[in-house]
Amino acid sequence: QRMLLNRALHGSISVSKYKGKVYKTEVKGILSQSGIEKLAKACLIALPKKAAIVRDVLKRFNVRYKEELIWK
Repeated sequence: QRMLLNRALHGSISVSKYKGKVYKTEVKGILSQSGIEKLAKACLIALPKKAAIVRDVLKRFNVRYKEELIWK
């Protein structure tokens, strides 16, 4: 569960080989979007327009969180 949350936040890269060909799959996480940043180990900051995206990801993985409005 924790690794799935980490991949949703940061994204992932997968490389596989099949019959001599190399296939690369890259999935971007929500932290790659502009307006969402990670400040510390357990602290995210997002623009009010992007807060719903972060909220949805945290709810999907049943993460307890506290939301504070720091600017208007």
